[in-house]
Amino acid sequence: MTFLVMDKEMVTQPPKLWGTGNLGQETCDICRREVDAALLTMHRIVSEDIAKEAAVPASQTARLCTSCGDRLHAWFLNRVSTVTYDLELKRFKSKSPAEMVKEYEAAYNAFVKYERWRQKIG
Repeated sequence: MTFLVMDKEMVTQPPKLWGTGNLGQETCDICRREVDAALLTMHRIVSEDIAKEAAVPASQTARLCTSCGDRLHAWFLNRVSTVTYDLELKRFKSKSPAEMVKEYEAAYNAFVKYERWRQKIG
């Protein structure tokens, strides 16, 4: 088999899966299920745009199965807000990038805690 890589070199070996699991199996960072490595995706805890605006180093990443990735996105949609209500001004204002970083990290940690609790009781 021959594969074309980005620098236009030809190689004769298939690309290695990023992982150390047996037979292409990897563990989801949240549910801890063994799934085919090709089904895991890397998710940034804080989006690259927000991390860049907040001038923080690259965001932590997690390897997630499709199910956990979908639930995490839904969790973020329901738990992370880009605005806050200012009591003095009596109006909504945009959160700073630093506030958004903290909010995404807190939401991710709460999601992991919730999912692990759900696995324990279920």
